[in-house]
Amino acid sequence: MIDIKKAAESKTYCHDLQGQTNGLAITELASHLQGQLVAVHPAYDELFDAFAAPEVRGNPKRARSGPSTR
Repeated sequence: MIDIKKAAESKTYCHDLQGQTNGLAITELASHLQGQLVAVHPAYDELFDAFAAPEVRGNPKRARSGPSTR
């Protein structure tokens, strides 16, 4: 797993990641589960709650909001 915040703050961390890719280039990042939390219909709140960060579980409004409210 890539720590996005750390990657944004540390070139050394990024270089270390590159050294672990066995010659493959990291060209895209995905956040499928987190993205589903934002786009999920309220009928599925309970089902998707397991994918939410521990600090926002049980609170669908916070799980769908941006990081500034967490």
